[in-house]
Amino acid sequence: MQPATTLRNWHMDQLRKAIPTLKYVLERASDEELKSVRDGGDGWTPAEVLGHLKDFEHVFVQRAHMTMEQEMADLPFPDHEALVVEGKFNDIDIWLVYEDWAAARREFIAFLESITDEEKWEKPAMHPKRGPFTLNDQLFLTVWHDFNHIEQIIHTLQGA
Repeated sequence: MQPATTLRNWHMDQLRKAIPTLKYVLERASDEELKSVRDGGDGWTPAEVLGHLKDFEHVFVQRAHMTMEQEMADLPFPDHEALVVEGKFNDIDIWLVYEDWAAARREFIAFLESITDEEKWEKPAMHPKRGPFTLNDQLFLTVWHDFNHIEQIIHTLQGA
């Protein structure tokens, strides 16, 4: 069994790799494809998926801070569908959205790297859908979230 620090380092590496991976995927599609092709015909466009990633990266940063600063913090879970509608990501420069996401990602990585006390990684907060949720859980979920949605973008673009 691997120590928790090793598992965490592997996941932190994935957080870092998501930045160039997502850029690589986006660079290979036209602006028209990114803003018009829909997942399954009526789902989100790749631009909207990117907007969702950006929105929730800010949520992930907020949750991590709340977890460290409060006792059993009630973590936010905004309505992701409403945020995508409000964001109007098909009308915005895709690279501005990407840069906002990447900047928030770098902020998240820096914050997580600043946590050196092993016990703090297991400090729980309360996730509205998953119950008690540690900083380790948040890290693992964020990596899953990234690659779930990067795969969604690739799958959607392949259908174009």
